[in-house]
Amino acid sequence: MLAPEVETRPWAEQVALDDASYRRQVEYLFARSAFYCAKLGAAGFGNARQVGGLADIHKLPFTEKAEIRASCTPDNPIGSHLCVERADIVRIYSTSGTTGTPSYIPLTAQDLDNWVTGSARSYAASGLKAGQRLVSTYNAGPFVAGAALASMDRIGLCHIPVGTGNTERLIKAIQLLEPEAAVLTPSYAAHLVEWAAERGVDLAGSSVERVLVAGEPGGGEPAFRARLEKGWGARVTEAMGIGDIGISLWGECEHQAGMHLG
Repeated sequence: MLAPEVETRPWAEQVALDDASYRRQVEYLFARSAFYCAKLGAAGFGNARQVGGLADIHKLPFTEKAEIRASCTPDNPIGSHLCVERADIVRIYSTSGTTGTPSYIPLTAQDLDNWVTGSARSYAASGLKAGQRLVSTYNAGPFVAGAALASMDRIGLCHIPVGTGNTERLIKAIQLLEPEAAVLTPSYAAHLVEWAAERGVDLAGSSVERVLVAGEPGGGEPAFRARLEKGWGARVTEAMGIGDIGISLWGECEHQAGMHLG
């Protein structure tokens, strides 16, 4: 655990804190977000008091990505859910845009810190500890996964960023720098098992003790996980996030019995 005082907080105490935070957030949305004012108003909620607390969250309408995309205009390409001044935005990530114009995800400094904090907790759940070496294959380009790289610093790891597209460089870094952990997508982890076998590289005998997979589904599927663990000679744990909410919201601990909310 990265922050035991937070991650082991009694449930009743945590619920009370979450309820207070939720109420403040709803008040903020009514004050600052044209999108949610209209959406909540159409659902019969005229103010934050009528929305209530977490116990009543099931009464709220779902928000779908198409709704946010429909609210984007040339003058406001982010969408009408934006509820801060543009000067308060410190980073804007984007989706691939394979179905049209990319969706833009703006973050304030506090948003970014929240993302990094949650991500650091989710990765620390796997057993990573300060002082260990970790090699990563994520790029810090337009996609939100780039923000996960800062979580390595938050944990106190020796971070060895390699990025994508150069398997030889990655294997050489593992052989020479001897990292205890590697973070990559499940499909790339599987590709490396095949790549190493074809070239006589003893991947299972490397220094890597933990393989952290994220970015796409499949890492927790039992048969696929077993294949990765055999090929890497390492324990495989999974993390998962949602681009519009947080990069790594959940992380799997060494028990490999489901994810913990970071």
